[in-house]
Amino acid sequence: MKKNGIAKSKVKIRAFHKDRLDGDMIHHLLLSAFYGVETAKLFGWSVEHRYRQMTKAQCMLKAGYSRMYYAVGGDGMPMGMLIITKTDRPKIKRMDAVYVFEPFRGSGVAGMLLEEARGGCDLHSYSAPSAVEWHVKNGFRNLGLNESEGTFEMFTGNYKPVYSFSYAMPIPTDYDRNAIQQLEETEQHMLLGRPAE
Repeated sequence: MKKNGIAKSKVKIRAFHKDRLDGDMIHHLLLSAFYGVETAKLFGWSVEHRYRQMTKAQCMLKAGYSRMYYAVGGDGMPMGMLIITKTDRPKIKRMDAVYVFEPFRGSGVAGMLLEEARGGCDLHSYSAPSAVEWHVKNGFRNLGLNESEGTFEMFTGNYKPVYSFSYAMPIPTDYDRNAIQQLEETEQHMLLGRPAE
């Protein structure tokens, strides 16, 4: 089957096992691309907010509350990822992130990830305004604007998504504070067009 130029047989969808996250750099690359770059473009999040969201996602993945599905091409090149979180309702999963690298956007990779991650369940998500159309094309209903975040609530079911889920929260350390400061300085230098010191 071919989806907008990429043969489905050429794309492998895999899921990271929570105990094997530390030994694989692909999940770090995907988290960094989404939380480091994409959320800055979509929501204007500060360096500190992006860093804290990324470390929270890492904790959720390691605790087994969340799961990352990722797509790779036949050559092993990472194409994108999707993160879901288990809830107290077995038929509802929360979709926390979906990201596809620029060269593969519009080729059906995100839809393949969605299909694999969904696993017969309904998905609940909060979408950036620019991604609402993609959600609707992939079976989500727009439940309305979440004004405090500037996102739109999206759901694949035809009922009200009521659920709760467990959190794994990182405890900030001096290392985190130093990392945030260095990232802020690096980003500031990049915005000014100067190399970081």
